Amino acid sequence: MKGNRRPPPRRPASYADLLKLKAEAKSQGIIEAFVIFFSALRDKEGFGPTRLRRVLNAMNEYADSIRNGYITIQDLQAALREEAGIDLVYHNDTTGGPEDKGP
Repeated sequence: MKGNRRPPPRRPASYADLLKLKAEAKSQGIIEAFVIFFSALRDKEGFGPTRLRRVLNAMNEYADSIRNGYITIQDLQAALREEAGIDLVYHNDTTGGPEDKGP
């Protein structure tokens, strides 16, 4: 009888499971932001494959510089703020407003 089967026992999520889910969500968010960013460059600014590849290469160079400790995200954020008037902040929906994650 199919209807009388017991469901499999559930295992509570471990801290490692939560960290894995958090890392996966963070990666997914980053990919989504990149897709939006590159789509805007292509659709609104007319970037073709060559220019998009150059931007991606530059982003990878910045990431390597950050990883190697030459610069920080805060350095780049401050430069964007001061040189281009672009103030990128993290918007926290739970507190109802932006939270500056910069210097």
